[in-house]
Amino acid sequence: REPSEHALRAALDASIDAIEARSAAHAAARRLAAEIRFPYPALRPGQAEILAHVERALEQRELLLLEAATGSGKTAAVLTPALRFALATGRRLVVLTASTLQQHAIVDTLRLLTKETPRAIPLATRLRAKARMCASGDLLCHETTCAFASGYAEKRTEGDLVARCFDERGLALPDVVFAVGAEARACPYELQLDAARDAAVTVCDLNYAIDPLC
Repeated sequence: REPSEHALRAALDASIDAIEARSAAHAAARRLAAEIRFPYPALRPGQAEILAHVERALEQRELLLLEAATGSGKTAAVLTPALRFALATGRRLVVLTASTLQQHAIVDTLRLLTKETPRAIPLATRLRAKARMCASGDLLCHETTCAFASGYAEKRTEGDLVARCFDERGLALPDVVFAVGAEARACPYELQLDAARDAAVTVCDLNYAIDPLC
């Protein structure tokens, strides 16, 4: 009977700790949201309209289709209100792109949007294709055949691997995630997905909306 009570107490304590951690993370995100400002000193033509339309669409829960020329500053104009809204309301922001170059632009803009604040939360994770995040070279993952998949959950917890993936700006980028996973002999692909679960923003290829295993 005593071992059962001890296990129940431990489980309850862990649940309470998790709830308190989530509450603290949400409070930190709301504080960060209040500090998000457009990252450039002046607006380009059209950016004020984009900012206003995105803000309205988010507040009214509307769908929004925008079209603007390359180089017009769409990324900053969309991300500023979208990031602020996501942080303030506790929602996750998922940015789907058609190219790796666009993903780099998104990450660079996130850096600019939060450059005046120290890391408060796990801010963003950029996902890389499974084929490029596999440390063993075998995409058919199974604990019985892959040393990186074997005991992954224990390795992740004992090594605090997810927290180690995020840099001083709160970004978990593929090269760092791969290095952390490879060093710990823990699957880098699964590790990036776990980092994305903790992050406020996920940046990835649009194919992830169709098939998460892309």
